[in-house]
Amino acid sequence: MIKTVLLAAFLLLGAAVLAGPAGFNPERLGRLIKVCTKGANVTRDLVEGYKRLEFPADPVTKCVMRCIGLNMGVYDDLTGVHMDATWQMFRSGRADSEKKAYIDEHFGCIRGNLASLKEDAYCERVYGSYLCYKDEFERLTMGAAKNHKH
Repeated sequence: MIKTVLLAAFLLLGAAVLAGPAGFNPERLGRLIKVCTKGANVTRDLVEGYKRLEFPADPVTKCVMRCIGLNMGVYDDLTGVHMDATWQMFRSGRADSEKKAYIDEHFGCIRGNLASLKEDAYCERVYGSYLCYKDEFERLTMGAAKNHKH
């Protein structure tokens, strides 16, 4: 199973919640997972994986990620990823002067990942965008979860 740490988490925790590792809220993540899987065709194993921040690249998971992103306001189907929100979420001590380069880099990645997808492939578009932030999100959420336990 290909593990990814969700956009459901990247998307799932908006800039207001994830200003930095101290801002990560595992309880809020749990609530979002519950809301976004309720009534959906999501197996118990998938839900348990989501709680461990493990998200495979399957159609169900991609739509759970979309739900979380929409609920957190870091993504919408009309404009895609909200680049300013992701900068705030992942800037992690970077100077304001680095913002443009950061956004340009990630926008280029997103554009490349979405180039072959249909405009109405909403869940796949979220997942393709998430892949451009996967490593940063994993560092942020794992570090925050570790700090939250102390």
